[in-house]
Amino acid sequence: MTLRALPALLAASTLACAGAGPRPSASAAGGAAPAGAPRDAASLAAEGEAALRANAFPRAEQLLREAAKLAPADARVGALLATAVFQQARFDEAIGLARTSLERGETYEARLVEGRVSAIRRRLDDAVRAYERCAALQPKNPEAWSALAAARLALGDADAAGRAWDELARLEDPVQAPLKAEDRVWTDILRLQPDPFQVQEALDRSARGTAAHLAGKYAEAVHEYRAVVGTVPTFAHCWSELGKSYAKMGLPADAEAAYRTALAAYRPDQAGLRADTQALLAGLLLGQDRPASEALALARAAREVRGGRPDVIATLARACERTRDPGCAPPAERPEPATAGAPRPTGAR
Repeated sequence: MTLRALPALLAASTLACAGAGPRPSASAAGGAAPAGAPRDAASLAAEGEAALRANAFPRAEQLLREAAKLAPADARVGALLATAVFQQARFDEAIGLARTSLERGETYEARLVEGRVSAIRRRLDDAVRAYERCAALQPKNPEAWSALAAARLALGDADAAGRAWDELARLEDPVQAPLKAEDRVWTDILRLQPDPFQVQEALDRSARGTAAHLAGKYAEAVHEYRAVVGTVPTFAHCWSELGKSYAKMGLPADAEAAYRTALAAYRPDQAGLRADTQALLAGLLLGQDRPASEALALARAAREVRGGRPDVIATLARACERTRDPGCAPPAERPEPATAGAPRPTGAR
């Protein structure tokens, strides 16, 4: 798959076999089973995993429900069942199954379902926490790092997203599959757009640009972003992303113009994204031989929304140092209001 191909939703994560369970009677399995059919929990779970990998989700659910009846305390069987239900877009049921599974034991699969459903509901702080646990549980699984990078981007935390990208890129083979990491994170960005209220083509190309930017392909990112804002000039977040790529290319005047265009175009419900751009513009101004008073005002405004996020605090500290304002007290840290500026799409479950 290339970045020009329409992405499909990623299939269920790579699954390991569940622990063995007792062999039940035909009645315990819900009735007589056909000759040769699996009757113990481990065999049912293994066949259910195979059905998940084949995208046969109703069949996977049927098998995993039988396995769960035979091994109700098996956390991973419950997590696999949650995965099968999630893949059929029954999100409320899926998150309930995942949480029940987590009460029995933490698994990668249950945390992934928790993260996916939280992302769909635009509960971005919950999604980030779930994906961070996924990465901790399976640090060599690129799926976890890709999902975490996209969630961090949706929160406007480019630094943390960049760290997740670095882990993802390290795991994927840049020689054998040079676009694999980029394709993967592009798909996750499409799942979790910072501004979902745009036409699909604009979202698609903006996500391409963001994936290219993460990969260090700044000129390619600029090409994608300019194509978007040329047709949707009110797409404020895309203007801000364009500014980031211009800044990386050493074009501060173009970056500043893009940031200011973004700030003029944000909707009232986009306080978080506006704050991210204010912090970016403040950092850009501080890097030039310019009066620091505007940078200080921008950084203060960003902190009011984004709280104690490290990049925002660092920019504010730089602005305070530059202005030598006696009233510029060291910024007090406070929890990051993660979902600010990340509205839930109409009809999100």
